[in-house]
Amino acid sequence: MTVAIPFFDFEFDSYVEAASIPPSRVLLVEDSDDYASLVRAALAKDGSFELDRSRRLDEALRCLERKDYDAMLADLSLPDGQGAYTIECVCALAHDLPVLVLTGSDDPELVQMAFRNGAQD
Repeated sequence: MTVAIPFFDFEFDSYVEAASIPPSRVLLVEDSDDYASLVRAALAKDGSFELDRSRRLDEALRCLERKDYDAMLADLSLPDGQGAYTIECVCALAHDLPVLVLTGSDDPELVQMAFRNGAQD
């Protein structure tokens, strides 16, 4: 038995483009230009991230008020926010936003504090 499959006339490229998944919107909160460049380069390799950067906590909070993000990468040592205060402020404003903590500290108390305040592992 032979089954005929009708030919559908459409542009494949525009179909694939319309069906593609939009990039994940990520807010990077990092005051170090060098570290921010490393994160940007790492995320650019994948090509599926749209990255915005804030150097200060107050800038990050304004970004969160203006735009929806899929995730946030946050340094805990900012000029205007340290440790738990940074996580508390972000989680109070965007309580469903996954927050990944970036820190050079190996202090286990700091890590536990970040988790208690809403940071993700």
